Amino acid sequence: MSVLARYDVRGIQAYVFRTQRLREITAVQDLPEKIIYRALLHAAGAPSDAPADVRYSEAAFLAGQGIRVLDKAGGNAVVRFSDEAAARRISRAMAVYILQKTRSLQLVYAWLAYEDGDDLAAVDERLQQRLAARKARTMPLVHAGLPPVCLRDGVTGEAIAWYDANGTPLTEESRRKRMLLREAPNIERLGRYAAHGRLAVVHIDGNSMGARIAAILRDPACGSPEARFSAVTVRECFAAVCREAEAAAARWADAALEPGTPVLCPLIQAGDDITYVVRADYALDFAETFLTSVARRCMRRGMEGTPDAARWRISACAGIAFCTTRYPFAAAYALSEALCSEAKRSAHASLGPHGIPGSWLSFDICPGTPEGDVRAGLRQRPFCVDDGWYRDPEHDFAAFRQALAAMHAAPPALSRVQAQRRLQDMYMGKPVPPGIGFDALELAAWEAREEG
Repeated sequence: MSVLARYDVRGIQAYVFRTQRLREITAVQDLPEKIIYRALLHAAGAPSDAPADVRYSEAAFLAGQGIRVLDKAGGNAVVRFSDEAAARRISRAMAVYILQKTRSLQLVYAWLAYEDGDDLAAVDERLQQRLAARKARTMPLVHAGLPPVCLRDGVTGEAIAWYDANGTPLTEESRRKRMLLREAPNIERLGRYAAHGRLAVVHIDGNSMGARIAAILRDPACGSPEARFSAVTVRECFAAVCREAEAAAARWADAALEPGTPVLCPLIQAGDDITYVVRADYALDFAETFLTSVARRCMRRGMEGTPDAARWRISACAGIAFCTTRYPFAAAYALSEALCSEAKRSAHASLGPHGIPGSWLSFDICPGTPEGDVRAGLRQRPFCVDDGWYRDPEHDFAAFRQALAAMHAAPPALSRVQAQRRLQDMYMGKPVPPGIGFDALELAAWEAREEG
């Protein structure tokens, strides 16, 4: 008899963005990919202080304990144990470890015992239902209240427990985040080099990944039940696309800006859950590059280049929130996530070949943020990106880009007051600003009179 366990870390996004300090956001940006595996090694008794010249295989160490990691990505993991007692003991230790290291993240887990001859895919489906029920019953973590005389953090409301070298007050959570930081945040460099201090938070999420992964796990053609987990290539595909998109951004910077100018900074790369901070003038290009690149990937190993590859292509959507360097990143991220959900709704309402959603994106400007390079008059959201598999002519992103370029090339739009003043200046012989012709002024003034 064996035991299959599933783990899910709750509150990762809120944990990362529950601060206005870019240094702390950068410190924990790669935490989702590491925290569960670190917790598993710690709970299993792996050496944490081994000398540098002592090498050991973590997988072999876990195998010696009767533990095998079948899948891990983005704060989630699937692990097989040799007995139920080990699953219970190690799972509890993992939950304590994660809470001690972060003070805010919760580990929700569930396990099921099964016989060696059972269908592991069917066992995993029942396990996911049990995990979902436990997540629904788990209450959010709330720390103890504070007496009114305590100093509190303005964002989280938690007690001030520490001061850094500059005298900045820090909570215990902030202190633990900063302990993970070993170098200056790249996001601060990005903010200094961004045009007019304008940035964009780009959130990307895969379409229907859970259901399509479950279909792979149920397919006997993938081999043994345990081997089916290794047939899923979602995590490595998104990691490869992240590298491709970052290389394309570097090439854009070399051509359009000074070589080496920072263009983007990754915040979260957790499987198919991706978040970047990008220069505002490159955000739309970045999202289009990412979506078209990921659409060329196959999420099932061994299907690349076969006639069935189209059935297993990856689809994703993006939400883009334009903001400034001083705008609260937690609010900008929340907007980008909502926009991504809006794009996913449009994608699922209009499916492409093999019933796979297309690649859509939606964007908006954070309240109180200058519009900059994105004009409000063209915000017909969301848009469908032509990824080579599916396009929607009524919401074509390429047509939007052409309209945006035409608007930038046209003379600036005038308000009624501006049109009247400039028309009077022209009649009095004063010079008219470049790019404003007589026809444009006459038309604007005529419309102003008609509306008045």
